[in-house]
Amino acid sequence: MNFSNKILSRKIELSRKDIVCIAVTAVYALITLILIAHHEPFEDELNVWMILHNLEGFAMWRHIWEDGNPPGFYILLLPFVKAGLSYISVQFVCWFSCVLAVFFLNRFSPFPAYLNIIITFSAPMLYVYPVIARCYSVLPLLIFPAACLYSCSGKDEKTDTVKTVIYLLLLAAIAQNHVIMFAFAGGMFVLFLYKSYLMRERRPAVIIAASITFTALAAIVLQCITATRIHLEYSSLNIISFDSVKNITGSFFMCFFDITKGNLFYNNVTYEGMLLYILLFITLIIFFILCFYLFNMGKKYSVIFFMSVAFPLYIYIAYSSLIFPYRVFITHLFFIFFFWIIMKKTDETVKKVHGNKILLFSLSLLFIISIPTGINTAVKDFKGYFSSAENIAAFIQQNIPDDGESVLISVGNWLTAGVAYYLGDRPVYTISGRRVRYIDMNVEVLENKLQERGLINGKKYIFIIISKGFLDEDKDRESLVSAYTLVYKTPKSMLPNEDFYLYRIP
Repeated sequence: MNFSNKILSRKIELSRKDIVCIAVTAVYALITLILIAHHEPFEDELNVWMILHNLEGFAMWRHIWEDGNPPGFYILLLPFVKAGLSYISVQFVCWFSCVLAVFFLNRFSPFPAYLNIIITFSAPMLYVYPVIARCYSVLPLLIFPAACLYSCSGKDEKTDTVKTVIYLLLLAAIAQNHVIMFAFAGGMFVLFLYKSYLMRERRPAVIIAASITFTALAAIVLQCITATRIHLEYSSLNIISFDSVKNITGSFFMCFFDITKGNLFYNNVTYEGMLLYILLFITLIIFFILCFYLFNMGKKYSVIFFMSVAFPLYIYIAYSSLIFPYRVFITHLFFIFFFWIIMKKTDETVKKVHGNKILLFSLSLLFIISIPTGINTAVKDFKGYFSSAENIAAFIQQNIPDDGESVLISVGNWLTAGVAYYLGDRPVYTISGRRVRYIDMNVEVLENKLQERGLINGKKYIFIIISKGFLDEDKDRESLVSAYTLVYKTPKSMLPNEDFYLYRIP
């Protein structure tokens, strides 16, 4: 009884930094929660839940392996989905990860308080990562603690071992988040091995953790070899030219200040004309200033940073030319990571960086320039439709009876997975005859086997679901569907690939 009274009577003393951290995190959590409540997820967001929900056992893991995305995010969500929870559980995990990351940033980072707040309410942390529920949403929560634990010595050997093990496991988790994180996680792991060799590392727990990280990295290499053979998007190299490199790198750096310049948001361009190029010029100056300081303060870190940025750029140029803001903003996370570990080395380093007004101004400006487009896009998402998949699904459910006289056909499985999600038990089929249950990028989905599978035999009506983005890719497709009867057109969404048409044959 006395013990419990002691605990209850103990005063909780909060420092000024604690109070600011709690207040900022609470405001952030409330704003992002409101945005999520008004957000219509698009197919990429829904896909992980659909895979885990619709597939079991070996078939599920085989699809994940062949799809090319490391299974880290799937493993994280597996208990929630298999427990029968809805897609909201995915949104909650992504949102809560960002809230914890913001708390960690504001409480433990070596940056000035104003910089922490700027980062918190910049486009990546305010909108892109917490609202768009993808695997990238958990990266801040993995990268910030990893920066805090890097070269962190404990009070004793046991504490130091625990911190080192956690750091290595965080690297493994970062590697298994997405293939574009391979160079970063791999570079930091090689750096760890080099330091461990010099220090003659022999602690069993650290060796086991290092083995896990190595396995996580090696698995990505093997998975990529498989994906490049059978995945529709990665099975062939793009034609690399000066124009293609210029366009992709241009879109990449434009996303720093305007997330609508990524392929995802072509319906909502924010900046155009001379202003666009002025902002691009300013962005490049900021980027190279930060690279210059990073090189001067830690050459080995700058090499890993360059590799970490160049590797995903190579993937965009050589295989997948899709520039998405949540991929672009990992560059910002890399800057946070490396300047974090540089600043926490010694008190002298911290004072030196805090006194360097050009560096802090450039780092602040890197995030400030993203704030207008982040707020603008968040407001548009709040007021309008991010995706119209739910709209067309509702129209089908209300106006087309599921009486066996009609069949729903998707032209482009990867563009209508969201529609299939909202239709639930009502089947949608690809032209290959497969039912759409998740995004399937196997090359076989392009083969027309509707007649062979007997899906259209005896049907009075054939309804075709087509994405506007799919039609815009090839004008010949528009003339092809002109012979069909347009039944429904969804309201305009923020994403061109998430606007849909419903056609009927005959």
